[in-house]
Amino acid sequence: MLQPIVIRAEPPQFRTGSALSSALSRPTGFEISGDPRRNALEVISHQFGVALFLDRRIDPDAPLHYRTQDTPLGTALKEIASQFDATITWLGPVGYIGPSEKVRKLQTVRAIAMNQVKNSPLQFERRLSQPRILSWDRLATPEEIMRAVTENYHLRWNHAERLPHDLWPAGQFPPIDCATQCTILLAGFDAMPRFDPTAQSVEIEPIKQKLVLRRSYAAAPDNQTQLIKQWGQRFPHAEVQREGSKLIFSGLAEDHWQIDPATRPDDLPEQKQDDSISSGPQVYTLRVEAPIEAILAAIARQTGLTIQWQRQAIDAAGINPQKVVKLDVHEVSLETLIAELLKTNGLDYVLEGKQLTVKPSGK
Repeated sequence: MLQPIVIRAEPPQFRTGSALSSALSRPTGFEISGDPRRNALEVISHQFGVALFLDRRIDPDAPLHYRTQDTPLGTALKEIASQFDATITWLGPVGYIGPSEKVRKLQTVRAIAMNQVKNSPLQFERRLSQPRILSWDRLATPEEIMRAVTENYHLRWNHAERLPHDLWPAGQFPPIDCATQCTILLAGFDAMPRFDPTAQSVEIEPIKQKLVLRRSYAAAPDNQTQLIKQWGQRFPHAEVQREGSKLIFSGLAEDHWQIDPATRPDDLPEQKQDDSISSGPQVYTLRVEAPIEAILAAIARQTGLTIQWQRQAIDAAGINPQKVVKLDVHEVSLETLIAELLKTNGLDYVLEGKQLTVKPSGK
């Protein structure tokens, strides 16, 4: 069960690298019962330490209902997004959730922007490639946020008037490079950054209907025909051209990753669920304020438990299962989760298979 929480004053600690990959691959269980989409995603973000960004074109206030048991977090996030015709893609350590057709282009948008930075003079490439934290307050405008990015990286921003006005909720990114920050901030406007050849200025341009990333691959002339045929079958939407001893491939960034895995950005999380993870113990993360009985009922629904209350003994002990309590646990076993809920409130339990018996402590 996920309930809205008060965002703490201290900055959230977002996972990156292997820690993020592990979190997304680890099985987990939780329930969302009608919370607004944005609130629910904020709770998931804080509970699991993953940075999430909701596209401005997605209704943030529509209620969300979702329950999962023993599902990798990365899979759960995809399932949640699919409920409102959206999908999630990871732009570095930030999970971007937006309309499926729009999100499909974002890895390519990011790759193009990063290539522009990479091809700039070394001193500017180093500066713009430096990961930085970005945060903003509630009701900040996209123009103000983009202005902060350009100032942080000492960039001129040409034609700032092209960015429409809007008001955004508070947000924060973990350390990411300039091109990735701009990609995320502009995507909701169907726009992308374009850095000048010296990477001293940036401007906004529309994302093209057909967006492709062009890269060249060495290929001996006697092998080119075979490669063109193979790539045409694997990537029917892409284009391949001959250029001497090279083939110029124009397609999505993900296509290039398949041709040459070395082109896949190092900061993208891996979400493979290997045997050691899938066979490991189930862990639970929960932060909620609700009646004891309601919390336990939600846990039972998620885990398939049947609850038997020794109500006469509980009433005789003066314990009220409707008492509202706070529970805040992170990646604990099922038995630890139940114990934290019950034993701190004068209750005990016996767990035999899927049968959970609740009784007063000491009985």
